[in-house]
Order: sequence, then structure tokens, then C-alpha cells
Amino acid sequence: MANITIPPTTDTPTYDYTFNFYFNFLFGLTSRTFGVAGNILNIIVLTRPKMKNPNTLILTWMAVADLCNLLIGLPKFVWQANESSFAPSKKTDLGFNIYFKFIILTFAYVFIMAMNWLTVLLTAFRYIAVCWPTKVTTWSSSKRTKISIGLIYLISLLVFGENLLNNAVGPKNKNGKIVMDIIKGPLNSPVYNIVYNSFQTGVGLFLPCIICIILTIRVIVGVRQANNKIAAMTVQGVKADVENEMMIKRKKQENQMTALLLLIVFVYVICDVMLCIRYIIRSTLGLKKYYNYLNGYEVFDSISTYLITFNSSINFVLYSAANKQFRKICFKTFCCKSTSHISEGNSTNKTHPNTNDVRTAVSAT
Repeated sequence: MANITIPPTTDTPTYDYTFNFYFNFLFGLTSRTFGVAGNILNIIVLTRPKMKNPNTLILTWMAVADLCNLLIGLPKFVWQANESSFAPSKKTDLGFNIYFKFIILTFAYVFIMAMNWLTVLLTAFRYIAVCWPTKVTTWSSSKRTKISIGLIYLISLLVFGENLLNNAVGPKNKNGKIVMDIIKGPLNSPVYNIVYNSFQTGVGLFLPCIICIILTIRVIVGVRQANNKIAAMTVQGVKADVENEMMIKRKKQENQMTALLLLIVFVYVICDVMLCIRYIIRSTLGLKKYYNYLNGYEVFDSISTYLITFNSSINFVLYSAANKQFRKICFKTFCCKSTSHISEGNSTNKTHPNTNDVRTAVSAT
């Protein structure tokens, strides 16, 4: 068991440092490490030639956003590991403040927002494929997909890039002593902070979650209607010509993609709803009162924050579970190289027999 030093008691309630060590540090670090490896595998598999299509292009850039988000959060564990108490990170040194303000609160949220809206884009493409199949080639083309992905990343950077423009490192008076710290820019006012933070949360968390839920319900209804139509044709004994067979095959592929989409959206909505609840509670209580309820709200805060990591780490498992082609390409990419080399060697031996055997046969004759 780790040697966890609990600081002396104060007027504030005692935080559960054991929980913080095992959950926030060990479990969080393990999940991030697994997620980094999983998203690298996702990018490798999804960029294989046989996997290239608009849907996998979206999934690839989702993996990029998840990977960057996980990597950005890793230095926090280095700072946390330097504390034997593993207390909640309330650092005051300049290095951590710069990292937290300019990296985590800016670029981490850029990638989180990009991932959320890429999930919306994937759901919208599935909605088009199910409910407007004749429009797929036009509305879900490769060119439109690339433009949409680029716009999502650009808008995410504009929304959360405000931290880079409205904050700077400069001298600050603390208890009569001039120290270097993070100073606010000209837009520093309580009203502005509340309005802009609400805008960021609404655009980055609430809106994509609501749109995803609406589109997913519509996709489920569309798939059920299509399956009922095919079942009715089978019951009525409709002759299966080439066109009908192709339609049935296409519907089976769409059902597989829809199953994958449902898994992705389900995990995303669960994780995102927890973040939305956290924001509502924090906004209602205020930050000071919210973090004073240490054993209650800080444990809840840790869980809801961890769900961001979980949502970015679990996609490799979801893709492998729900998509047969992904499993097949993954196996061929990582597990069959040595087998292929062995088979090539065997075929070479069959084509070019051992010269010693040939000499023996010649001498015998």
C-alpha cells in the first residue's frame, strides 16, 4: 500500500486522500495510458486503404482529438506524483498555472469540443444514410467531410482560444509582494466571465449532446422502418432479384454501422451528461462553495472529470466489439505479418528446393 501522508486537519472538511490517490492518480493514469495506446491503434487501423470512407475519416479525426486530449492531461500526473499527500491539485507555482490555464483550459477543451462535434457529424452522416439514402453521395462526400472536419477544429479553437488572447504572464501584487503570475486581459469582468463561460459550455457540451440524442433517435426509427420493410418483403415471398439482394446487403452493413454509432453515442451522452450536471451544480453554488463540500462534490467532480478520460479511451474497445471489418483489418495489420513472412518462406522453399537435395538426387542417378 502506498505511503499516503494526510496533512494536518484544518477548519475545512478532510478530503479523502486515499480515494484521490487510487482513483484520480492510479486509475486515471492507467486509463490515460490505455487510451493513448488505443487511439494510436485506431489511427493506424482506420487509415488502412480498405477502411477509407467518410465515416472512418471522421472516426480517425475523433481518435486524433482523443489522443491529444489524453496526452495533454498526462503532465498533471507528474505534478501530482511529487506530492506524497496526493492532495487535489491547487498549485500556486507559475509553471503549473501556465500549464493549467494555457494548455488544459485551452487546448484540452479545444479537442474535447472537436470530439463532441465530430460525434454529431458522424451521427448526422448516419442519419443521412438511413433516412436520405439518395443524398449520401452528395451530402456525405469525401470533400464535404474534410471541409466539415476542418471547420469543427477551427471553430473549436476560436471558441476556447479566448484564454490565449485574454490572459498573459506578468507581474502581480500578492500580499504586498510583486510576483510573476497569470493576469487577466482587458475583458476581465464578472459579467463577461459568466457570459463567455456559459457560451463555451453551451456550445461545447450542451448543444452537441442534445443534437446527438435527437439524431440518434431518428436513426433508430429509420433503421427499424427499413428492417420492417425488408421483413415484410420476405414474409410476402417477394422474389429476391439482384436489386433486392443488394438492398438487403446494404441494410446489413448499415445496421453494423448503426450499432457502432449507438455504442459511441451512448458512452458519449452518459459522460457528457455528467459534465453538464457538474457545470449546473458549480454555477448554482459558486466555485468557492462547490469546492468546500469536499467529501461530496469533489468526489463527484473527480468522477465527472474522469469520464472525459474514459470517453477518450474506450473507443478502441467499442470499434473492436461492434465492427467486424475493424477487427479483421486490425488482426491483419498487427497479427498476420509474421504469419505472412512464414508462408512466403514456405512458398519459396517449395518453388526452389534445397540444392543439397538436388545434388543427392543427381549423384544417385
